[in-house]
Order: sequence, then C-alpha cells, then structure tokens
Amino acid sequence: MSAKSRQKCFRESHKNYSFPFTYQAAEDTRSANPDQKRPKIPTLLLDLKRQVMSLESKIRNAEAQKREIEIRRKHKEQEKELFGREQKAKPYYLKEADVKKLAKEERLQGMGKRARDKAEKRRRKREKGKDAKDMLG
Repeated sequence: MSAKSRQKCFRESHKNYSFPFTYQAAEDTRSANPDQKRPKIPTLLLDLKRQVMSLESKIRNAEAQKREIEIRRKHKEQEKELFGREQKAKPYYLKEADVKKLAKEERLQGMGKRARDKAEKRRRKREKGKDAKDMLG
C-alpha cells in the first residue's frame, strides 16, 4: 500500500470512526484516573497513573496528527486554487519539516502567554544542555 493511499485510508477511517475512539479514550481516562480511586497497593496506583499518562499521550498524538493532516489539506487547497487561476505553473508540495514547523507555530498560537513562555524556557534549557553535552564530547 502506498503512502498516499495509507494516508487517505487513515483519514477516511478516522473521519468515519473518530467518535468511538474519543469516547473510549475519555471513558478510559476517567475510569483509570488514580485520583478517583484510592487503592491501598502502591504498585497498583503507579500502574493506574501510567495507564492514564499513556492514554493522554495517545490522545495528544492523535490531535497532533490531525493538525498535520489539516495543515497539508489547507496547503493543498491553496496550491490547487493558485494553479487553477494559473498564477503558478507547478504546485509546491510541503516537506515534512515544513509541516512540523507550521504545526508547532499553530500549537504555540493556541497557547496562552504564560504557557508559551514556559515552553520557550524549556526549549532554551534543552538546547543549553545539548550545547554543554557537545562541548564535553
């Protein structure tokens, strides 16, 4: 199966069957939330927390993937429109890095100022650590 047909298949199936997945993820998160249940066994509590984190991570990844698909779709529509009006001779296809960059910009715009500052601070700290590691090795 080619990459395009796989993406199309994913898009179609996600569009048609997204409700049960989101409902199930929300239900699982609620049912596995360790704050609601207070088991006496600490390992069970850690297990439940790990499950909740895993489910939340899956939800975030699915949203990020949807965001990237939406960015590609919008860009394709714009290119098609420009091509149709004969303003362009050849359409430009977004590279994966460009899609990631646009998705990141969109995500940062959706954040509040405080969250954006916090994310920027984390990014700078991570880069500083990488630079220090590079100087040592």
